[in-house]
Amino acid sequence: MATARVKVDDLAVGNLPRICAKTGASADGFIDYESGHGGFQPWWLLLLLLGPVGLVVVAVFLVFGRRVNRVGGSVPLSSMALHRYNTAVRVSHWSFLASFAVLVAGIAASVGFRDTWTWAPDLGLVGLVAFGVGLVVTITAGVITGRLWIDAELDGSGRWVALTGVHGVFADAVETRYRQASVDPAR
Repeated sequence: MATARVKVDDLAVGNLPRICAKTGASADGFIDYESGHGGFQPWWLLLLLLGPVGLVVVAVFLVFGRRVNRVGGSVPLSSMALHRYNTAVRVSHWSFLASFAVLVAGIAASVGFRDTWTWAPDLGLVGLVAFGVGLVVTITAGVITGRLWIDAELDGSGRWVALTGVHGVFADAVETRYRQASVDPAR
């Protein structure tokens, strides 16, 4: 994967080469994109499980965390790249929900039927193992999702955006476009 440095204005209006940013093939169209840097992170809510200490840590993160550094615009993408990404997101979400449902059902069955079925306590263990497997699938799909997407970070001047995780062909096309624009005074 490569990095393409683009002007904020070009990203905002989709003035980029019609080459898929992920596959390097011809792009079917543009998708709206917004980076997710800075600000509140959902995983911080897990810190609340630590009680008052977790609440203090979340407050410190909110006060001293990175400033919100979001940037958005339109990125050229092929339908195949978008389909791959959406599939990975669906697998991640559904695997977590399914494994959590099996865990709850296993625990409920082991508690509810412990007097009736001799093997009922094993259902809680089965639910716990299924949850563990589902968690591994969820984490793996999350890692794959991250690799299938583009990350954008605004530079210090606020005029340029570094698009990381893009295909080399797209990065070369962007560089060529800016090089030609700086040489040709008519552009």
